[in-house]
Amino acid sequence: MDTLDQEMNQIIEDINQKLDNYEKTISNEKEQKLFEQLQTEVNTYMDIHAQIIESGRTNDMDKARGLLLQNEASFEDMKKTITQLVDLNQEGSNTAVKETKAVYHNGLIYTGLLVAASILISIFIWLYITRNIVKPIIRMKESANHIAEGDLSNDMEPLNSKDELGDLNEALQKMVGNLRDIVGYSKDISSRVLSSSQVLATATNETRSGSQHITETMNEMAEGSEQQAQDAVTIAESMNEFTESIDKAYNHGITISDTSQNVLELAVSGNENMATSLQQMKTIHHIVEEAVHKVRSLEQHSQDINKLVQVINGIAEQTNLLSLNAAIEAARAGESGKGFAVVAEEVRKLADCVSDSVQDITRIVGGTQQEIHTVITYLESSFTEVEKGTENLTDTGQAMRHIKQSVTHVADSIKEVTDGLKQLTNQSITINQSIENIASVSEESAAGIEETFSITEQSAHSMDQVLQNAEELEQLAKELNEKMGQFTI
Repeated sequence: MDTLDQEMNQIIEDINQKLDNYEKTISNEKEQKLFEQLQTEVNTYMDIHAQIIESGRTNDMDKARGLLLQNEASFEDMKKTITQLVDLNQEGSNTAVKETKAVYHNGLIYTGLLVAASILISIFIWLYITRNIVKPIIRMKESANHIAEGDLSNDMEPLNSKDELGDLNEALQKMVGNLRDIVGYSKDISSRVLSSSQVLATATNETRSGSQHITETMNEMAEGSEQQAQDAVTIAESMNEFTESIDKAYNHGITISDTSQNVLELAVSGNENMATSLQQMKTIHHIVEEAVHKVRSLEQHSQDINKLVQVINGIAEQTNLLSLNAAIEAARAGESGKGFAVVAEEVRKLADCVSDSVQDITRIVGGTQQEIHTVITYLESSFTEVEKGTENLTDTGQAMRHIKQSVTHVADSIKEVTDGLKQLTNQSITINQSIENIASVSEESAAGIEETFSITEQSAHSMDQVLQNAEELEQLAKELNEKMGQFTI
């Protein structure tokens, strides 16, 4: 791309140089207006071309395609203006040739008329001499000889005669004056024609040289357009491969998106199960906590029962002691105390039963308290483990929520990447089509440049003919100038 930019910059410099050289040869207002129009069109063409290159670098293919169409129209306008300039130069050359030839023929006619007039005057003078008019005739003869030799610098002496000889002398004086004016005018015209023909030849030669440079430049532009079309084809092939790679990446992205969606569904399901497990663990935690409270309450009740048993055991001991005292008192009473002894015996037996029952109750309550203590220990251990499990499940639930969020973010990112790849695929297809359009327009532009190149060659051939006519005109002007140089004013 840098090499192409350098070549295009060199071409632009050459075109500007040729335009500057051509501007120096402009000879009329119409040609100046056409030249200014051509400069404007060339600048417009170069500006649009620079925008096309910039749009290609930025991959703005829609803008590049529109600029190419606009540049093609600008190129057609520039081609028309160049054709008008060539036609104008050719027309000016033909007009100059015609005018120079007309001046040359008029000069010959004037010279012939002057010579014929000189001959007639000489004959008239000779006839007058035959009538014995010697001195004036000799002077007029000398003047006529000077005129015949081309010397018009001598002034004729006036002849104080009012006859035909005086009139002849006056007419000869007027003829000499008129000849001076005609020869001076003819010399001026021949000099101007010679100068104009030389300028025309120089301008035609420079125009021909400029046309050759323009032809070479057009040829280089045609080669550059062909190279641009080839580069566009190469870029189109690369874009096809790039589009295929993007399409494969898009298909892989869809697969990854489906997989991530499945993972997301599993994460959501796991998160829901974890929430259910956490809720169940909280329920178990609550049940175990209630059980611990109830078992502790039961332990408290068993301690109360133990206290009550101790009270009953104390009462039984007191009752047994009272029955023993009653038996002693009944023994002291003799026969009258037998009934009381029987009651005392029964009370003692009842006290023994109560004591045995209290011991059994004490043993049972003790075993129950031991079991309750063991249950409390297990329940407290279970309660601690349930608390740890609840905390672990809470942490796990939090981790599952983070995993779900991460998987959701990854799934969204993969979807965005997939959508971006899809959009990039569509844009790649559009870019590929735009590149193909650019290649087509470049080929058409190359064909147009080749056509302009052919027209420029034809114009160069026409300028060769104009140059040849200008050289012939210059030669004729030199010959006329040499003829006029024979006269001395």
